[in-house]
Amino acid sequence: MNKQPIVYGFALKRSIKNTKITFAVLLLFILQGIVGNVYAQEKKISISVKNEKLETVLRMVEKQTNYLFFYDSDEINKQQRITINQTNSSLKDVLDAVASKTNLSYTIKGRHIILAKKPNVSSTNKDGRASGSEKKITGIVKDEADLPVVGANVIVPRTKKGVITDMNGNFSLEVAAGDEVEISYLGYTTQKIKISAQNFLNVVLREDAKSLNEVVVVGYGSVKKSDLTGSVASVSNTTLLRGGKTNSAGALQGELSGVTITRSNNKPGGGYDIK
Repeated sequence: MNKQPIVYGFALKRSIKNTKITFAVLLLFILQGIVGNVYAQEKKISISVKNEKLETVLRMVEKQTNYLFFYDSDEINKQQRITINQTNSSLKDVLDAVASKTNLSYTIKGRHIILAKKPNVSSTNKDGRASGSEKKITGIVKDEADLPVVGANVIVPRTKKGVITDMNGNFSLEVAAGDEVEISYLGYTTQKIKISAQNFLNVVLREDAKSLNEVVVVGYGSVKKSDLTGSVASVSNTTLLRGGKTNSAGALQGELSGVTITRSNNKPGGGYDIK
């Protein structure tokens, strides 16, 4: 009975010793694998081909490095021809050269090199422009007097998207290179600007004399005469200045057909009733 704990203690020590040996062996194998992979990647190889099939180039790399390539043959064109000139180069340099010639990406896992097609950064619209290439531009719209134009329309005809300028004439808009931006405002000549590399637009709108003759100012804004549903009467500035009237209501009295203007009282400075 007194020797039993000694036997168990000896067995426990032996088990721990065996476990340590097993762990050491496993660690040695792991380190050998890591060192082997690092050595294989650092090993210098030479690939010099001109207009050669991608499949052939990959086989040449496999023979010189003992790495194996894995890829989807339906996704990658093995018959694509490439030209590479890599002498005494690392595996990474050779793979980078292959990737740049074929638009492929690669991942190294153990002794395997996995090839895949690079994801498209942007898709192409029907008009040929890349939808992912859009950028934000900013700008300001002013008139010839260097004053901000408030409420000017800034539109991209291709996308039919647009904004209006703020109280300071500023705007921001998403556009793509090659887009045309159209800036318009009632009474001004419409401007069209093609976008290339610019990120800021400084727009100066010029008055359109022809358009101004067709504009009617109403109590809630400005509209074109052709868009009004009611009748419109006009008075020239010569008529308004005639007779030495002291206010605009008095100057309009009797000058507009269908408009009745009468004095509310006969006192000096009295107002007018307009119907």
